[in-house]
Amino acid sequence: MPPGARADFSCSGGAAVLTAVHGSAKVIDQRGGETEVPAGEAATFRDGVPAAPCAAADVLLATRWIDDLLVLKGRDDPELSARVSELLARIKSEAPTTRPAAPGPTEQLIRAQGDRWSEPMACYVQSPRSRNDRAQRLTAARLLSDLAPPSAIPDLIALLGDADGQVRFHAVSALHRLTGQTLGRSPEQCAQETAESLGQAQKKWQAWWEQNKARYAGTGK
Repeated sequence: MPPGARADFSCSGGAAVLTAVHGSAKVIDQRGGETEVPAGEAATFRDGVPAAPCAAADVLLATRWIDDLLVLKGRDDPELSARVSELLARIKSEAPTTRPAAPGPTEQLIRAQGDRWSEPMACYVQSPRSRNDRAQRLTAARLLSDLAPPSAIPDLIALLGDADGQVRFHAVSALHRLTGQTLGRSPEQCAQETAESLGQAQKKWQAWWEQNKARYAGTGK
């Protein structure tokens, strides 16, 4: 495979399926023939003989087993970051055109997994690259608001200084859910704060956290 390419290989019902996730993949079969599988397509092998590649049913879902491995990596791992961007892009593409409406299948999948994506989502929102797509950035902040565990409180406090009022709204909403506190500023008020008052709000939350973090088991921060 070329540099940066990634493929998924699975076996089921006597057949093997190779899916080219990123970039193309080449396979040499038992007859010595070479099969190239373009990105986004899959080839099925039976008795070592490939069928013609065709469009993969759903590359993201077909490779979701790898998520268990990726979330064990460091929060700044490039492959994990790429996966978060991929998930957020899929959520955006599945977004309903009218509200209220149930979330799409990818968002439902993330919500069903609880807080496992919270740390990489928080890292994504804080990264400069997230500013290239506000819709994806707000989706990540909204998921944090609903799913972030107590260990994410330091990240949420950091987001109180964000330039985007909607990001601050979701951060304070999450802090209120986790702590029962607003420290004098509702999510709506925090979304409209001036730069000076934002600094004051962050200091109050940081002071509160230093006094109370020992009560939150497993935060480690």
